[in-house]
Amino acid sequence: SSSESTHTERTSLFNKVQDIVDSFTPYERFLYYDNQNYSTSSAPGLGTNLADNEPLSSSIILNDYEGFNIVHKVSASTEIAGYSDKKLGLFMDKYRVEDKPFFNYSGSIYLSFLLKGEPAITGSTSPSATQDTQGFLWDNVNQTQADLFNGTEDGTFGKRKTYANIPNSAFATSSIESPPIATSSYFRYIFAVSQSHWRPKEGYTLGFPVNNNGVDFGDTDTFEILGQHAQIMTASGADSGSFTSFPIEANNDYLENIATVQSGSGVPFTGSFMPSGELFRIYWKPDAYSYPENAPSTASYFTDIKITTKDPTNAMPFSLMYKTGSAVWDSWYL
Repeated sequence: SSSESTHTERTSLFNKVQDIVDSFTPYERFLYYDNQNYSTSSAPGLGTNLADNEPLSSSIILNDYEGFNIVHKVSASTEIAGYSDKKLGLFMDKYRVEDKPFFNYSGSIYLSFLLKGEPAITGSTSPSATQDTQGFLWDNVNQTQADLFNGTEDGTFGKRKTYANIPNSAFATSSIESPPIATSSYFRYIFAVSQSHWRPKEGYTLGFPVNNNGVDFGDTDTFEILGQHAQIMTASGADSGSFTSFPIEANNDYLENIATVQSGSGVPFTGSFMPSGELFRIYWKPDAYSYPENAPSTASYFTDIKITTKDPTNAMPFSLMYKTGSAVWDSWYL
């Protein structure tokens, strides 16, 4: 709710929680904060929040807003109204699985947050709104990332990044909690994503023409996704049944850097390519972009933004610890 009494009550409750935490003994602090990062003796939790200090693509930070310590405000400006192809990036261009703190992680990665929003900013009130144009839109750009990102700054002495296209099918997503966006209340949203190991199939080569045994990411007969640990290990040299290892090549610097063996560009190695690519290319297409004459002064508000390698469904908002009574808690406690 947006009422002043709710904001006051919210602030009071957060202060009471903090007072209790401040009174913890050293052992209680260990139980509460460790989340089994260093010991299974501590209470189970989500682990470290991997979100960036500025977790969104762009936002205005509001302190002590509506009873929350930090809220991120995202708005649609009338200055960019009228461009139907414009996207209001939420987490676009922020998180790549080959970069720190993910370091080519192959498991599921979870994004969660609380949101209070305006339907107009999400494209949900457009007369022509469809499932493909409203709400949270999430692009898979694995097979087009070379065209999208090559030459962008990498933040190091003006150097330019170089990318290569990778299979779209290495990318998998799911929406765990995604209620309708409301203007008067904050609701929780949870999304999951993963990128997988992959390799060309035997007899196919990256960089070769398709008509000359080159890998075609639109043809699954020319490459394969390695979704199981045993497949990844076997690809690196331990043959097992019909799944075998064989030499493959990285034909550019980007692929060389994500190869399981650092052999040099064009030098054959036995292995696969580790997970890479953008994770959360999530955005809205506000109504204002398509209907400038009705461009509203709209804003949406995000708080409690987390990125974790464990499913936060059984953790309370604003907490990294699993709630008591959940299956994961009971299996640890009992």
